[in-house]
Amino acid sequence: MPRLLNRALARAADVLVMAVLRAGDARLVVVRDSSFEEYVETHEIETDPEAMAAIAEGTREADEGSLEAYEDVRRELGYAECSDTGT
Repeated sequence: MPRLLNRALARAADVLVMAVLRAGDARLVVVRDSSFEEYVETHEIETDPEAMAAIAEGTREADEGSLEAYEDVRRELGYAECSDTGT
């Protein structure tokens, strides 16, 4: 049985989710580690009221067209001009 499970998991490596169902309910869900990390990060943001408020504010500002260019903000904060290195 473990060999069969290993083959199923190897094939599932290219698939986002593989679930084991019992009576129609998921009892075990296998996901790639990168997918799980993304889920955890998203969940942390979605359950953080301050983060969600900041996202809503940013979305509202974008919709209103009241955003500033990244380079302008860096200049106002006294940082050097942008370079290819991201600094």
